[in-house]
Amino acid sequence: MKRIFSILAAALIIFGAASCKKSSKGDPEAPKTTFAIAVSDITDGNCSFTIIPSDNTVEYMLVFMKKADLGSDLVKTMKDYLASDQYTYEKYKTDGCITKDQTIRTETPYGLSANTQYVLVVFQIDKDLNISGNVTASEPFYTLPENYFDLGLPSGTIWNFYNVKNPNHTGGLWTWDEAMAYSLPSYASIPTNEQWLELINNCDWSWDDTYKFWRVRSRKNSTNYIVIATDGNGECGTTDVYHKGEYSFYWSSTVVEWSSEGNAWAYIGSKSDYKNYEEEFSKCTPLALRLVAANPNKK
Repeated sequence: MKRIFSILAAALIIFGAASCKKSSKGDPEAPKTTFAIAVSDITDGNCSFTIIPSDNTVEYMLVFMKKADLGSDLVKTMKDYLASDQYTYEKYKTDGCITKDQTIRTETPYGLSANTQYVLVVFQIDKDLNISGNVTASEPFYTLPENYFDLGLPSGTIWNFYNVKNPNHTGGLWTWDEAMAYSLPSYASIPTNEQWLELINNCDWSWDDTYKFWRVRSRKNSTNYIVIATDGNGECGTTDVYHKGEYSFYWSSTVVEWSSEGNAWAYIGSKSDYKNYEEEFSKCTPLALRLVAANPNKK
């Protein structure tokens, strides 16, 4: 069984094919095998990898490593790493070993640091776990920021699972000006009017009457979803909360162009209709806040 684990938040190793036939003493050394690595997007925001050996029947090792930890000499970097005590590993078998007619398929594993650039390094090893072939690194890829999910949206927008709570309001709600002044992570933003519409039109929404929220599920990968809470709305100049458990009110960053009062668009959903959208609100009205980001692996 293939098992995945983290290595001190620095790298993750998958070791395979421990039962390749060993050459007897005196046999000529086997040719060096090279690997081709294809990286592609998958709908949950991570990456998938297809590794193809050039020839031979070989033992191999895969290492997920932070790009920042790689030196200019890949072979030296990996030899130093394997010689250190910074990692542990477990073995799993793929029909004994890998041949030129097989491929290794894996995905971005759990245990990697969030919002970090990694590479997948592949190389041939001998029975003593020494590098015995060429070392190949994939193109860099990113892990997603923590608590962000890829819902398969056309724009590549990823959504945070949770609301941002305002500690200065009873219901954790924000006026528009407070939301715009909130110190966001460098990769995050407040969703625009268009991003809210994209979420509405490209996901499957289902009401949970127990927890009083909408579950918004990806149409491309049903295991990925976020929830849209019914935290209600506030009133200008107060910390009172209305319609909690009944309505969702979320700010967008888009200002209503024709509003003489400078109102902004907000998303509104009720327990009976999640598409009841595009209401303009006075910016002093406390509403909920959710953040989005761009999928760093979107091509």
